[in-house]
Amino acid sequence: MAGNAANLYDTISWWDDANHFVNWAILVSGFGAVTAPELKTAYHDTLGDLTLGLSGSIVAAALVVAFGRRAA
Repeated sequence: MAGNAANLYDTISWWDDANHFVNWAILVSGFGAVTAPELKTAYHDTLGDLTLGLSGSIVAAALVVAFGRRAA
């Protein structure tokens, strides 16, 4: 919304692409972090599960970007 108000979509050619990339990275990272804890052992090691889930989703997103560029 701030990018639209600052007219960045019309003045910076790559702004739209960068917005889509960052929004999907946030979505993937957030999904990985939220779905990481196990229900059976909830609260025993939740912070560790959240950290590993977030880290794994970031690595997965980086791999998708890296291999996606090779295919294009």
